[in-house]
Amino acid sequence: MSHEYRIEVRTNFFGTEEQVYVQAEQLARACGGEVTAIFDAENGYEELPTD
Repeated sequence: MSHEYRIEVRTNFFGTEEQVYVQAEQLARACGGEVTAIFDAENGYEELPTD
């Protein structure tokens, strides 16, 4: 019997802010999902805008 699941993936990425947005979109598309949050690990895990 099928059941719906939700998967959250956390990863570290090093690069420019522009590169992190591109990488996040690529990962989301590859999984058929969406980017819901990006955090700046070097700035107290401040959440960056994703809209």
